[in-house]
Amino acid sequence: LYTALVSPFLKDGSLDRQGFVCLVRRLYRQGLRGFLVGGTTGEGPNLSIEEKIWMAKTLHQQFEDVSVMIGGIHLKRSCSLMRLRVLTLIYV
Repeated sequence: LYTALVSPFLKDGSLDRQGFVCLVRRLYRQGLRGFLVGGTTGEGPNLSIEEKIWMAKTLHQQFEDVSVMIGGIHLKRSCSLMRLRVLTLIYV
């Protein structure tokens, strides 16, 4: 079972990284182990590839027993999709 995570943002529109970590810790304590980042909650197009990778990497660094999927791949160019794949292999 995967839970689509809401990506918290700061007033300036940047990803609230501290808020993200707090959210994930709370959900983890409640027993969730599968997470979808940048997915179906609507903010995917507003997140950069690097932010999506950061969220997935952070989940794996915080918890060893989680499963992560990166969603919301609304990329206009196939080279951007390939870059996401390469970054995923390197960082996650």
